[in-house]
Amino acid sequence: MGSCALALEQAAAARTDARALPSPGPAALLTRGPPRGRPQAEVGSKLQLGRVLALKEAGEFHVGRPYLEDVRIEADVIDEVKAPKVIIFKMRAKKHYRRKTGHRQPLTKFLITKIERA
Repeated sequence: MGSCALALEQAAAARTDARALPSPGPAALLTRGPPRGRPQAEVGSKLQLGRVLALKEAGEFHVGRPYLEDVRIEADVIDEVKAPKVIIFKMRAKKHYRRKTGHRQPLTKFLITKIERA
């Protein structure tokens, strides 16, 4: 989710001068809600993200070990989309065995609205 972290940073920069980098796992992002999986939130609802790895604020860069405990991120859920299709092709040479399947991972798009230090 490296591109997701970059998008989060750019969205935060558009609203304030503070930038934060949340942990890259969907289960690690939520401070409330289901224990694992992607955020199960309705479009238009708010999420509160925890486990922030790094924060840049007023020219100072803070790195957690492993997380910054006093930083919280609020986000609005914008959309639920599917990732590009991944093709799975299994084949055994000389055995006439071929299987082609595909998978599209569901994703949740969200916009960072507030980064706060407690």
